[in-house]
Amino acid sequence: MNYSSQPTTGGRRARRMASMRHELLLAGRKLFSDRGLYESRVEEITDTADVGKGTLYRYFRNKEALILAVVEAGFADLRRRVEERTAHAASIDQAVEKIVEAHVGFFSENQDLMRIFHQARGMLTFNRREWRPLRSSLDGHLRFIAAELRRFDNQSPSSPARRRDLAILLFGGVSGALSVCVAADPDTDIASMSPFLVTAIGSMTRSLARSGGGGPSKGATHAPRSRNGRSRKRRD
Repeated sequence: MNYSSQPTTGGRRARRMASMRHELLLAGRKLFSDRGLYESRVEEITDTADVGKGTLYRYFRNKEALILAVVEAGFADLRRRVEERTAHAASIDQAVEKIVEAHVGFFSENQDLMRIFHQARGMLTFNRREWRPLRSSLDGHLRFIAAELRRFDNQSPSSPARRRDLAILLFGGVSGALSVCVAADPDTDIASMSPFLVTAIGSMTRSLARSGGGGPSKGATHAPRSRNGRSRKRRD
């Protein structure tokens, strides 16, 4: 379920259950944004939703499961925004521009989700078991962006690894730059960053897409270097 609308299908019981789940998602989203993923307690979430702890546990196994649901719903809404903006793109350059604009516009309107996504990415860098399910949500969004670029395969690299590199650059560039801007100045007008990011990230993306060089593709290895900076062979 996404945040865009209340559930309207199914029988009365199904609608009631879907509505309660929706309310818990909204309560979790508010607390995770205001207090942080680590700091938010289940009691605070249930107080915000005005339900008992038992009600929350009927829908979510634990707090981590609720965090995952909040992140997945946020990415689902973001993907819809991207699809709307890229629907009429006619080239890879236009697609990149629209993808960047869609992300900036979305984060401008949903700064709470930008903070939640930022925290989720930080948690994943520690590779702790309880947070690993979040990686599937991030990977899913990267695959989505890569699939959008695939529509322009005659102009962009056909390698799936390269399209993933481009997706990482697009999403990481926009979300990372905006997170830093807000961290440096909480009053940053995110929407005003769109022209700058379209130009900067668009230029980097085109350079990567049209070059023969590699990006951060999984499995890339580098030979160790000596003190003078030259590559040296490994000794087995």
